[in-house]
Amino acid sequence: MRLSLKLKLPLMTIIIIILSVSITAFISLSEVAKDAELKGARDLSQRISVMRLIFNQRGGSFRLQDGKLYAGDLLINDDTIVVDQISSLFGGTATVFLNNTRISTNVITDTGERATGTILDKRISDLVLNQKEAYYGQAQILGENYFTGYEPIFFNNRVIGILYAGVKTEEYHKAYNQIKKVVIISSIVLVFIFGLITALYMMRLGNAMKKTSNLAENIAAGDLRDKDITIRSDELGDIQKAIQIMTSFLRQTVITIQESGDSVVRLSQEIDKSSQSLSESTEEQAANLEETTSSLEEISSMIDQNTESAQQTNSIASDNVEQAEQSGDAVSRTENAMQTVAEKVGIIEDIAYQTNLLALNAAIEAARAGEHGRGFSVVASEVRKLAEKSQNAAQEITGLLSDSLSISSHAKQQLASMVPSIYKTAQLVQEIALASEQQNDGTKQISLGMEQLNEITQYNAMMSQNLANSASLLSENASKLHDMISGFTV
Repeated sequence: MRLSLKLKLPLMTIIIIILSVSITAFISLSEVAKDAELKGARDLSQRISVMRLIFNQRGGSFRLQDGKLYAGDLLINDDTIVVDQISSLFGGTATVFLNNTRISTNVITDTGERATGTILDKRISDLVLNQKEAYYGQAQILGENYFTGYEPIFFNNRVIGILYAGVKTEEYHKAYNQIKKVVIISSIVLVFIFGLITALYMMRLGNAMKKTSNLAENIAAGDLRDKDITIRSDELGDIQKAIQIMTSFLRQTVITIQESGDSVVRLSQEIDKSSQSLSESTEEQAANLEETTSSLEEISSMIDQNTESAQQTNSIASDNVEQAEQSGDAVSRTENAMQTVAEKVGIIEDIAYQTNLLALNAAIEAARAGEHGRGFSVVASEVRKLAEKSQNAAQEITGLLSDSLSISSHAKQQLASMVPSIYKTAQLVQEIALASEQQNDGTKQISLGMEQLNEITQYNAMMSQNLANSASLLSENASKLHDMISGFTV
């Protein structure tokens, strides 16, 4: 069950009043009880003092003789004059104990007889007899509750008995109970009066709070129009003033938001269109960059192949230069060898010519010798033939060597003219290879730049898409905000 604040406030106030009055009454009654107990203890102490005074006047000081208690010469055992006199003066009961046994008392048992010979409660007897202290407080005597006082009787600095005075608890609390009734009735009357006053005040306060609640409910429902209400002069009136100020501020805020919302809707729609166009352009640019990057990769691959071919050609040209130089050296060595051979053949030709002359002179001399020189003439003739053949062969070799020298010289000249060309070709090929490498490096840098540009373009495309999504979301939220604001009545 949901209780309204109009009902809760009076109930809470009445409960607080009841608790406050109850606590006050309880504390008051506790203090009254303490005061009554102190007053009762003083009253019982006064009775016991009067009892001592009477025993002293009748006999004298307390003493113990032959197991009996005396006041001077007065035997107290079974003498009830003093205890009855105390009861007649003050009311209640009185008793004289020898140790812990009643020897003179007006306490009556259930049979209607005096409780002479009965034993004191052990807790009290230990306190008074053993610890030599007086006791004032609640105690049971023969099954009935009493407010009692017990004081020790001293003889030769030891406790020989106890003087008692007491009243029944119900008689002792009679005045306290009357005060308690008065306090309870007064508390009930106060609670009723304060509760009635509080209820009337809270009813008026609840009506004002109901009006304030209705005003807040209208604001919650979107009705921000001015309302005519009576402003109180207390804290609730301050709340009502604050609500009116808040309503005015909200009304101006809603009007401003409505105007701004319309502008936001239009701008968000334009941003949405622009972002969509930007996103499409960025995606197209990204596609073109991907194609350009692919073409650059193909060009870079071709440049790599050209560089590799140029390097191979450079290697071959270097090898050709080395081989041409080696061939030139070989031709030079061959030419030198042929010149040496030609010189040696010339010597052989001279030797053959001289041999031929010598053979001719020998044949002449053999002819002169006649018959005796015929055999020598034959040998000389053969030697001459051999010399002629050797001379002819030497001449032929000389001719061949001359041709070979001419050819070698021509070959040497041609090789000598080819080596600079081969060097130039190798140098050009090296320049081509270097240019290809530089071109390859440049292409790689361009490719890297294109990749970075592609990444940037992809990022721009993603951001453009995010911008488009954000613009769409902004447009949607602006429409929702416009719809929400339109629910207010200003």
